[in-house]
Amino acid sequence: MVEKCHLVDLGYYGYPFSWCNQRDGRANVRERLDRALATHEWGTHFTYAFVTNIRVFGSDHSAIMLSLTQQRVSKGRCFRFDARWLTSEECAKIVADSWQTSCRDTLQFQLKNKITTCRQSLKNWSQRSQWNSQFKI
Repeated sequence: MVEKCHLVDLGYYGYPFSWCNQRDGRANVRERLDRALATHEWGTHFTYAFVTNIRVFGSDHSAIMLSLTQQRVSKGRCFRFDARWLTSEECAKIVADSWQTSCRDTLQFQLKNKITTCRQSLKNWSQRSQWNSQFKI
């Protein structure tokens, strides 16, 4: 039916399966049942679209999220928390402020947003404060 309708599977990033029978051991079955499909024409209008599989605990199905922006592309370095930051009161304030942000969403997305906000705030603060030892050397 997918071919007959001239649709393409948009693929995915993240967890490779969208369904699990939630059994233990060799009886465990995981499959990719849920997919995002689109026409070629749609793909030309949304060239940066991508799908993310999101594990949902407590359900046998994972959520799939379609994003239409280019946020997926990240060539920057992996974020690492610097233990030296713990000596700074400013760092503690940034973390506290980041966790005070509120949004109307599921608990999982609220947690993701708070972590993202905290990471970005710490990264910006670190660059402004010149914690980079290489730079000082």
